[in-house]
Amino acid sequence: MGDIDTHAAHLAQFVSGLTTTDLRAEFHVCGAPRVLEDTAFATLRFNKDIPGMFKATRLTPGNRGGLRLRIFGSLGGLVRDMEDRDRQKLNVFGELGKVLNRGLGHGMTSMPNDWCEQDALSRRLA
Repeated sequence: MGDIDTHAAHLAQFVSGLTTTDLRAEFHVCGAPRVLEDTAFATLRFNKDIPGMFKATRLTPGNRGGLRLRIFGSLGGLVRDMEDRDRQKLNVFGELGKVLNRGLGHGMTSMPNDWCEQDALSRRLA
C-alpha cells in the first residue's frame, strides 16, 4: 500500500501547493487473508489548517489503479482522474464547468464545452 499512498499524498501536495502537517491512517485487509494490508483510509491536515483525506485499495476490479485527485476550495474544484490523463475538470463557482485537455506537447488547454459541434468549435477558433 505504501506506493499508492505515497503517490496520492505527493500528488495532493504538488497540485495544491500545500504541505502535509498531520496524517492519521487506518490499514485493513479486505477479502482473502493476506500478509500485508490492501486497503488504507487516511485523513490529513495541510498547512493553513486545511483538511484532506484519501483512500487507497488494491481491490478495484476493472480499474487500472484508480488514482483520482479531487481538490475543492472556496473558489471551486478541480478533478483529475489518472485513468483519463489527458483531461481534468475545473469547476469555478458561478461559471460553467470546463474540461481542460492536454495541449499538443505543452501542458493543459481549455476545451470548449460544445467541443463536439464542429461549427461552434470553428467559430471559437476564428
